[in-house]
Amino acid sequence: MSHERFVTCIEACNACAVACDHCTAACLRESDPKALARCIALDVDCASICQVAAGYMSRSSELAAEICGFCAEVCEACQAECEKHDMDHCRECAEACKRCAEECRRMSGAEPGRGDHSATARPAH
Repeated sequence: MSHERFVTCIEACNACAVACDHCTAACLRESDPKALARCIALDVDCASICQVAAGYMSRSSELAAEICGFCAEVCEACQAECEKHDMDHCRECAEACKRCAEECRRMSGAEPGRGDHSATARPAH
C-alpha cells in the first residue's frame, strides 16, 4: 500500500517531533530545568517515537498501526505533562502532541487509552 494514505499522520508526527525538540531545548533554558525533568524526558521520548512512527508509515510497514497506537500513548503522556506548565513552548508542544495522538489513533484504529496494538489494527496490504 502506498504511503500517501498516511500523509496527514506523518505530518502530525513530524510536527510533534519538532515541537517536542523545541520544548526540550526551551525547558533546559528555563531558570529551574530540574523542576521540568519529567517534561524534558517525555519530550525526548515523544520526539523519538514520532520520528519512528513517521518512518514506519513512510515505508508502509505492516507494523505501522502498532507503532502509531503506541505513539499516541506517548503523545498523550507528553501532552498531559506539558499542560501542567504555563510556558508558551509547553502549551505549543501539548497542542502538537494532542493533534499527533488524534491522528495516530485514527490511523491505528485504536481508541484513546485502550492501548490496543493488536494485529487487527494493521492496515491491509
